[in-house]
Amino acid sequence: MMKTSTNKTARNIYERFFNSETYNVVDAYKTKCSDYKISAENDIKAEMFKNNGYAYKIISANGFMFTCGYLYRNENNDLILVYHSKTRRDEILVDTDINGFLVNWRA
Repeated sequence: MMKTSTNKTARNIYERFFNSETYNVVDAYKTKCSDYKISAENDIKAEMFKNNGYAYKIISANGFMFTCGYLYRNENNDLILVYHSKTRRDEILVDTDINGFLVNWRA
């Protein structure tokens, strides 16, 4: 069940995703990135295609890990932002009808 939240973390992820202009892990790292990071990105992109997702972006990157996200529409036609980090996968329901946006967090 999805619960409504004004969670600052969810809003921060939402804003950073939509403001990102980095579209792959190789561009996120100015030097050669590891094969492990490229493999992880390929796995996430395969999941995205399986979900009929789109708009894959890198949200943040450092020497040890990267975070990324993509959008897809669920069976109810809700717009979902999928957020991946090294240790977790979260889904954020993007609702643009209330106050510009309201973020609902699906744990």
